[in-house]
Amino acid sequence: MKRTISIVSKSPWFWLIAAGYMLRIMVMPITGQHDVMFMPWMTHYINQGHFNLYAFLYEKFGDIVMHSPGVWAPYPYGFYLFTAGWLEFLEKMGLVDLTAWDSVWQVSHPARYVFLFKAAYLPFDLVIGYILYKTSGRVGLALWAWSPTVIYTAFMMGQNDIYATTFAVAGTYAASKATQITPQSQVPSVRVLDKWAILSCLLLGVGGSFKIYPLFLLAPLVLMIEKRWWQRFSLFFLGCFIFGVSLLPFLTTPAFVKGVLLNPEGTQIFREIQLFGMSVSPFLLGYVILVGHLIINPANHLPWMVWFASLVSIALVFLWVPVPFYWLIWITPLLIGAISRFPKLIFAWGLVQLTFALMMVNQHRELGVALPIHLAPIFNVPNLPTALAVAHPDLYRIFITILPIVNVFLVTALLMTIWFSARVLTQVHQEKFVAFDLKPQWWIGVALPTTIMLLMLGANLFFSRDFVSHTNRYNWQNHTLTVNDYVLQELGLEQKEMTGVRLRFVDADPLAVLKVCVYQNNDMNQEPLNCASRSIAEQVENKALYFVFDKAIVFEDNETPTVKIQTENNNTSMVILPYTTLTENSLKFNEITLNGSLDISALSSFNITEAFNILVVENILKDAWLLGAIAIITALVVVFLGVLLGKSYHGHAAN
Repeated sequence: MKRTISIVSKSPWFWLIAAGYMLRIMVMPITGQHDVMFMPWMTHYINQGHFNLYAFLYEKFGDIVMHSPGVWAPYPYGFYLFTAGWLEFLEKMGLVDLTAWDSVWQVSHPARYVFLFKAAYLPFDLVIGYILYKTSGRVGLALWAWSPTVIYTAFMMGQNDIYATTFAVAGTYAASKATQITPQSQVPSVRVLDKWAILSCLLLGVGGSFKIYPLFLLAPLVLMIEKRWWQRFSLFFLGCFIFGVSLLPFLTTPAFVKGVLLNPEGTQIFREIQLFGMSVSPFLLGYVILVGHLIINPANHLPWMVWFASLVSIALVFLWVPVPFYWLIWITPLLIGAISRFPKLIFAWGLVQLTFALMMVNQHRELGVALPIHLAPIFNVPNLPTALAVAHPDLYRIFITILPIVNVFLVTALLMTIWFSARVLTQVHQEKFVAFDLKPQWWIGVALPTTIMLLMLGANLFFSRDFVSHTNRYNWQNHTLTVNDYVLQELGLEQKEMTGVRLRFVDADPLAVLKVCVYQNNDMNQEPLNCASRSIAEQVENKALYFVFDKAIVFEDNETPTVKIQTENNNTSMVILPYTTLTENSLKFNEITLNGSLDISALSSFNITEAFNILVVENILKDAWLLGAIAIITALVVVFLGVLLGKSYHGHAAN
């Protein structure tokens, strides 16, 4: 044991791979998009006995379940059933309290909940790593450990795509094992073939009960692992049967049919283009061509060819279907699994990961540097394009000019993937397997995409450091502001310093110009402390305007600043402002006074000391249960990697 520990600890591969997993654990408790809590919160109703979750949510919350910006319950039942089991385990251990969970983020230890919900992803992550290690060696495991698609999607954002991805990869791996049958070993290997083939279809079927996309792999893989049509139909039916069992109890539930089977994101695969005067779904066309080729050319498929069939199926999705950028986790392990056969695919992997790292900062702010806002509101800053547009217009113009190159990178990677996969699947004489390894100078390239992602997030925080917004609200009513009208709004201050004002509007004349002035109180006879003007044409994400002052204003504790808003134009410019009457703030439209608030926020500067105290000291260091969970999970991951890599060194020594 001591010798194994000594050998492994001296291996640069171990430290490279372990560092990728330590980065996962480091970001798990301090970042999280809304869904990381929202989906388990919905699931906890199953733990309360509401087994038809889709029907219960609709009965309790109404049409918003199906008609909000995103469907509330968009996943097949396998995901919710597994999550309910995990929640039950955590509650039995005393780590979470499901009985008092009335609101999504209303828990006593939100960082602990976020960490523990993400902890369910780690075993699946390690299963993929193990499979890639078996197929592509240390290189495959290192590429997976440092793929930003994985680190971000599962362990920063907290999306559950790792579940379906694991079943898709495991199903592909089992199918590759099923093809390891030679004519000379036919008799003793029939049983082995059947077991691996059945396992492959079972895994894909179960994966479909978490997210439907693993079923895309079912038809191509069945055609590759079995030549007899009766067996093909049996295997295909087996995979579909598992998925069908998860659907059957809910087929009469409208919320399930509309939210899962007819989910707008999923039905995009039927999106059509004009081809030869006909409306055709390009994804379905490519998929039928792939399946048709495998039917017409029933060659003896070698194990690694299976990875390329899966690759084509998923690459076609990203090439032709508009999907969320974080779904790129689906294709990442399939690319890595194929690298051992086609080493040049490492460039496709690099382009996909680089694209992901660059695309992230152009998303909605809560998908970028503002990921921790539910744990530390001080991270409520705009995304990078917005920050550049407000503070550095010249840099913004350069940024949006080069941004289309990012999409070119992704399309290039996908076309490269499909091209190489087509070469493998159409070869008559297969070449021998060639082991692939990276030269030492390439090691830095493994971590480069994730490094770029973190640097981009750092750049985002730097350029938006003076635009931390507070008391952001939702609108329920609208008010039209025209020439000679004005609005007075009392502001609540989270910080003594104000660097500007963020204001959202609903609609406006494109030529309108808004002026915002800040007063020490509601006495408009005094001189304003500062003023700023913005053209409506300078709107940024979510129809917001940032009024940045040339000098920050500092207030005393007992002062309540008031903002005056009016148009500057001498024409009939019109601006529609949203407001709510559900707050106690003082709001005045001309001479009409009421309690309420615009969708307005005071801006302040980012304070790294305060951010650290809230995010780390308050959320983590003062939670002994969370610290214990982090320590246990870290130890288990290190032991797993040490044992896995230690076996390879023993194997080399034995040879």
